[in-house]
Amino acid sequence: MRKAKHKYPYLYAIKAGIELTVDSLRPIAREIKFRLQNNQAEAKLRQEVTDVSQQWEKIIQDSAEIIKQTRQLPAGKHVVYVTGYGVGAHFLTLEPILMMSLFVRGCKVSSLFCNGSLPACEFNVAGNNCPAAANRWKKGLTQEAIMYFCNKCKNNVKTIYEKLPIDLYPYNNYIVPEDLAIAEETLKKIDFESFRQWEYEGVKVGEEAFSSVLRATFGGTINDTLANRSLVDRYLYAGIVLTRALKKAYTALKPDRVMVIHGVYLTHGLAAKVANSMNIPVIVVGGGGIRKDTAVFCHKETYHRQLISEPNSLWENTAINEEQKGKVLDYALKKRNAGAGVDYLNYHPNPVEDTESLYRMVGIDRSRPIISIFTNVTWDAQILYSSNVFLNIFNWIFTTIEEIGKNNKVWAVIRVHPAESKGEFPTKQPIIKEINKRFKKLPDNIRVIPPESNISSYTLAQESKAALIYGTKMGLEIALMKIPLIICGETFSRGKGYGLDITSLQQYLDLLRNIQNYPPMGNEQYDRALRYAHYFYFCKMLDLPFSTRNAKVPGGGKTINFHTLNELLPGKKKEIDAIYEGIINLKPIYLKE
Repeated sequence: MRKAKHKYPYLYAIKAGIELTVDSLRPIAREIKFRLQNNQAEAKLRQEVTDVSQQWEKIIQDSAEIIKQTRQLPAGKHVVYVTGYGVGAHFLTLEPILMMSLFVRGCKVSSLFCNGSLPACEFNVAGNNCPAAANRWKKGLTQEAIMYFCNKCKNNVKTIYEKLPIDLYPYNNYIVPEDLAIAEETLKKIDFESFRQWEYEGVKVGEEAFSSVLRATFGGTINDTLANRSLVDRYLYAGIVLTRALKKAYTALKPDRVMVIHGVYLTHGLAAKVANSMNIPVIVVGGGGIRKDTAVFCHKETYHRQLISEPNSLWENTAINEEQKGKVLDYALKKRNAGAGVDYLNYHPNPVEDTESLYRMVGIDRSRPIISIFTNVTWDAQILYSSNVFLNIFNWIFTTIEEIGKNNKVWAVIRVHPAESKGEFPTKQPIIKEINKRFKKLPDNIRVIPPESNISSYTLAQESKAALIYGTKMGLEIALMKIPLIICGETFSRGKGYGLDITSLQQYLDLLRNIQNYPPMGNEQYDRALRYAHYFYFCKMLDLPFSTRNAKVPGGGKTINFHTLNELLPGKKKEIDAIYEGIINLKPIYLKE
């Protein structure tokens, strides 16, 4: 990356020297932790991987006859699955089910996987430590500690996938010294200020490097610091190497279809982008986001984008009956009730749902209507959207505070997303900290509920005149409560007709000035929310043949709910049929009830 020019170079040099001194101690501390820590999460993962591996071993043994018969069939479409990762049992369960569903129906299935080939990925800044990572990111002093994460990932993948009747191709088959030299030289020509928009051979590498840096730092912005520059450099370097490797791999393997998880971040975002650049159809699998033991499938791009842009005709003209409405509302109610075991994620295990407690704890009364403002995790899946009015979530929240703070006819209550403190990866750029940096004193009509608070977000929404959201998935649940919804950023609720889409800054400012007069949700909007919810929760989210057991019990992770591959044949499971038809015939992938 081009060197930065600083107004005060000597001060910058002193600050950089201090950072480097502190960073030199980090590998020592991490090595000590690696040697002494009794990591229960790691022990649990090893048990889960062993458990899933044993289940697959039995299934494959009991499926010997159908495997033999399938191999004698003429080869069908070649599907290359760019394998997710081996650092969690979820995709190590889900991916093989999808691969075997395609295999048993005559497809040639291959797995393209990292195998410790990359200098960085979204889960591991140091990667394979080649070139050597800066001390700030290095996992320890010894090779054992430094490579532990990479080795764990690749070994877990091999433990399970080598049992399957598929071909495995590691990235390092397609990476040669010339690729590393080209990446190093190319990196020198990139400006830090514009790296997010940077492309390599027509592939938007900068976009995926940006989202990966946010995920690695658990922040919402990337300031120009020595540490961030080294991080951006590493992800851009890895992105160039991976782009070149993927192009060679796709050329050699000649896939008819490419499948990836997420479709965002360095490894899988680039896997999709490179395939698109080579006109290879891409199917993106999203799993683990909302309803348990389901996955969402989209064509060409990440579901974060496609759920916004897919045609409403897939659901808006389909009437739903009273039973289906009841199913939607029952699910929505269970989600509010501490998750009730229906979702993967639950940030309110002990929710405060009493309305009087809400008013008392927040410090407001009933003299004015509540306008609730719901944030989302700042670092998660941050990608560019062409229609976004605001630069980022911070720009949105600051604009909202400045304008609604002038409206003394409402209470504005900001509910910071609980995952900022209660999630698996707490943010390192908290919304409240950013608000306090921007505003010495908040307007008298604004209150902020911190992420660690047990106040139920659903109770707050229920008491609101209207709710403002940026990117949270909660927008649909708010609409199902018949609370007017105002969509300010990019989320799948945009464009669906059950909320107001903000399309210009002036529209937003005018709205906030008189938001106390915002009308209630009409029956037509509510009906659209019900229809979309039925489509999204029960047609788009497809149940897969596995179940999640008690995740708190060591080794109590996943159960595969079939005994032989015969149970994946056409006509056996309607969800698998829908997935196969969508992949092979390139049709929208959902269940038509």
